[in-house]
Amino acid sequence: MKQNLIKIGSVFFLGLLFLWKFSDYLTGTEPSGWDTGGHYQLANVYRESFGDFNSLAWDDGWFGGFAAFYFYPPFFYFLTTVISIFLPVSFPFAFGFGIFLIIPLLSYAIIRFLNVFVLNRLPVFHRLPIYGTAVLFYLSYSGDGLQGTSAIGMQQGTFISSLAHGFLLISISHLEVFRKTKSKEEGIKFILISSLLIYTHFLTSFFWGLAVLLHLIVFRKDWFRNIGYYFVFFAAILILSLPVLYNYLKFGEYTSGVFYGYTYPPLLSILGKDAYDVALASTESGENFLVAYIRELLLTGRIVSIFLLFGFGSLCVRFLKHRNGRRYVTVFTFFFLWLSLDNTFGYIIPGLMIHNYRAFDCAFLGFSMLSVLGASHILMRWKWKLPVQWGLLFLFLFTLRNFIFFQPKELFSDKNVSQEVEFHLHEVEKALEQLPKGSLVFPEIVRTGVIRNTPHFWSNLLRKHGMRNALGLTVESSLYPTLAFNWEEFGLEHTFRWGTNVSWKTLWASSLTGDNERKQLPEFLRRSGIRYLIGHTALFYEFIKNRKDDFKIIFQSGPFLVIELLYPSENPGLPGGYLSYSWLQSKIPTKPDIFLRDSNAILARLVSQNISMRIVNLESSSDFSDKDLKQNFSFLFLSVDPKYGLDGISYAKSFAQMGIHVILLGLPAPPNDPYIWDWSPDMEEKMKAHLKTLQRQTNPWKFYNIGYFPELKESSGKSLYQSDSHQLAIVNGFEKIDVFLPGFRAKWITWALILLPIFYLFVPIIRKIRYLLFS
Repeated sequence: MKQNLIKIGSVFFLGLLFLWKFSDYLTGTEPSGWDTGGHYQLANVYRESFGDFNSLAWDDGWFGGFAAFYFYPPFFYFLTTVISIFLPVSFPFAFGFGIFLIIPLLSYAIIRFLNVFVLNRLPVFHRLPIYGTAVLFYLSYSGDGLQGTSAIGMQQGTFISSLAHGFLLISISHLEVFRKTKSKEEGIKFILISSLLIYTHFLTSFFWGLAVLLHLIVFRKDWFRNIGYYFVFFAAILILSLPVLYNYLKFGEYTSGVFYGYTYPPLLSILGKDAYDVALASTESGENFLVAYIRELLLTGRIVSIFLLFGFGSLCVRFLKHRNGRRYVTVFTFFFLWLSLDNTFGYIIPGLMIHNYRAFDCAFLGFSMLSVLGASHILMRWKWKLPVQWGLLFLFLFTLRNFIFFQPKELFSDKNVSQEVEFHLHEVEKALEQLPKGSLVFPEIVRTGVIRNTPHFWSNLLRKHGMRNALGLTVESSLYPTLAFNWEEFGLEHTFRWGTNVSWKTLWASSLTGDNERKQLPEFLRRSGIRYLIGHTALFYEFIKNRKDDFKIIFQSGPFLVIELLYPSENPGLPGGYLSYSWLQSKIPTKPDIFLRDSNAILARLVSQNISMRIVNLESSSDFSDKDLKQNFSFLFLSVDPKYGLDGISYAKSFAQMGIHVILLGLPAPPNDPYIWDWSPDMEEKMKAHLKTLQRQTNPWKFYNIGYFPELKESSGKSLYQSDSHQLAIVNGFEKIDVFLPGFRAKWITWALILLPIFYLFVPIIRKIRYLLFS
């Protein structure tokens, strides 16, 4: 009884401490932080879509429109929506309360993980100060918040990964209890919480998979003895999480998210960077990277490195003699510490798009637990000098003192905004109110604390006044940022690029044959449907001032400028169509980012020669016939790999026989062919002459400043095509179109978000129902 009272009192104390320390989340104000504003916007988007019971949505607020929750799993946004529905609170309060709830949940996860793997044999008076020390030490971490770690990471917007890390620890705890007891209840809880983790955060789901793999390695004998159970567990997790996994795996190539890291890849060095480089070069000719890499490992003899790695791992396992929970936590901690320092995974499997430094949070969780255990062991050895429970209590009190006085640095906060800047921003807001609602605005994004100018600052401001942001959130949500960041190299090089290191500037610059480089960025903005720009730096002002034919300053207050993009009176004629030999031969489409790279390299050269044109990817739809090609396009750009040159020429001639002018990409044209050309020096003159014959032809194409996505449908059934600006192109389109996403998976995901936590919470009750017994 006394122990139970002490446990209840400890929980009550921690709860009051969290309420005091993290009360900022409960003020009901819109949150600040590097990524927090973007998540707040997404939460509002989810709340709107939830009205139709959908957990996928098309949102116009960023990139001219993007598919929300395809690449950001929606559980946290679902949680905040449910809070706002069932509690009489404002949505900003519900959002902050949702973040606040993560703190006790993560604390519980740390305590449960400690209890299952490390402390289950210690007396309660030893365990309680160890629990408190581990939790408060973790929450008072004071490093880089963007790593995703602890309270400072949550403040900067990584609270969703913190929630997922809590689920990760709870999931592995259930797995361990099942290993020890073979309790089916623990197995079912493991299935449910693991599935919920995948519905919460994809990167942590990958870390969860690695943690489970470590569990298999450490407890391999138990795994193989009960392989049937484990097979059922993971089959069930796969089936339950399939709706969100399908979205990520099927449509991942429509995001700009790329792996990036700043550390050296030692594991890749062991495996053979030389073999990796040869395999990577092979992919340029269409070869599968993994097949090429395995081949090179065999041919170069680097395969021996894999056996040496197994040998090294086996030796490490032998040194960790005891097959128990502490051994697992030690392996867990050091594995994720290594992963945080080694970006090899990102090199070998770039499709994962993992941020390797985020693995530090998993390592730090393990360290927070192991370090306290190590301190307790020291105290046990010195018990003749100081009783263990008193030593642990003093350790907890010092940690508590540090936690109380720890103040995470509040970056890019409204508190940093001076009264003068506040006045000018207020004036900018009044100017935005006068602009047409729904206009697409291109913001200048720079990394500065002067006006809390994160990638999301302008998004919040523009959305508030009914404007649409051409950029915003993060790159995992659209291909458009990579395209925009590359074109910004031609005039706005100082702007901040977040999350992508893809550079096409060299390729595009090599296409410039005229003297119109300064026209490249304005022309791209026009192709994107941009109506206004907004910015505030001196470099932005210089860029605008030197291009008076392209931009007009319509408002200025202090350093802030609102700019109108000027459009020429003449409209471009028929666009060019794009096809690849692989599509014609086997219906294997060009990757959407490759189309954007190649089409914009073409346009860079055409703009430099004062040729105005658009390019449409015909592979976006299978509905286009050869007859439509001739009637609705000025040229056909045919991309052919040189090793398929003869077949490519044959396809080009089949189009030429129908009177379609073909421009070959990557292949020389037959000499003196009147219909088949390549990138020869006189190509532009031929194009200009042909375009003059088409000037009077009616243009059936309409281009919309709505982002392209393959799942997107048009209400009247018209085919949607990807354009050179990654926006929609439609033949015989209307002035306004109605686009939507199919609703079946969206509702399936919603049901999963509702039922997974309910079943998890009520498993103990269900177990006791007579007709639902499973143990």
